[in-house]
Amino acid sequence: MRTFHQRAAACLVALALAAAWASDAAAQAIGGNASLSVSTSSAAVALPANLQSYPSLMIVPAPASTGEAFYLLGSSTVTALTTSPALPPGGVCINVGPNTTLAAITATGAATLRLTQLTTCAGFSGAGGNGSGGTPTPAEPYLYTPLSPEQHNLGITSATGLTLPTGSLFATICASGNNVHYTFDGTTTPTSSIGMPLLQGQCVFLSGATVLANFKAIQQAATATLDVAYTK
Repeated sequence: MRTFHQRAAACLVALALAAAWASDAAAQAIGGNASLSVSTSSAAVALPANLQSYPSLMIVPAPASTGEAFYLLGSSTVTALTTSPALPPGGVCINVGPNTTLAAITATGAATLRLTQLTTCAGFSGAGGNGSGGTPTPAEPYLYTPLSPEQHNLGITSATGLTLPTGSLFATICASGNNVHYTFDGTTTPTSSIGMPLLQGQCVFLSGATVLANFKAIQQAATATLDVAYTK
């Protein structure tokens, strides 16, 4: 039979965990939602909320989308190109910085993008939307666990995969030095002209053990490298 002190300690632990969860939940709030219909001509939409209060943006393609979308943040005059960053099938959650507008385009087909502006990307799972028309809902807040070692200044002169720490489920991959092409279907080998583009100075957040295991990247031109952080 547990003593009073054991029961009291267990209650304190439970209260601490509940308080931590409530703090995380309170920290993530939705500032607004928007949709963007995308075709082979660049289209744009203003971000739906205040940048200072809601600096994070979740962009998810609706299930009915038939074309791969390429997106770019900028001012009200921003124009997306098919060389802009490609939107992964599970979407991305990014910091918008000073940008006020999202533009997007497809090379072929059409897509509908669902935008949700948030206080933080914590808990983003790379999943689609709920059952009411595809509007994305943020995952239940939780803490990521960082995994070691990270990879920095990873040379990608040829198609190169990741060295995954055991248990990796998520990766933040950033390009330095030059633009990069990458794939994660497990079949297509990226080249300097084939693959999804990741521009110099930009990052992509990928999730899923299979996606990470299949990931390969190559420089579009000399001096490109990758910096990668892993979490679970």
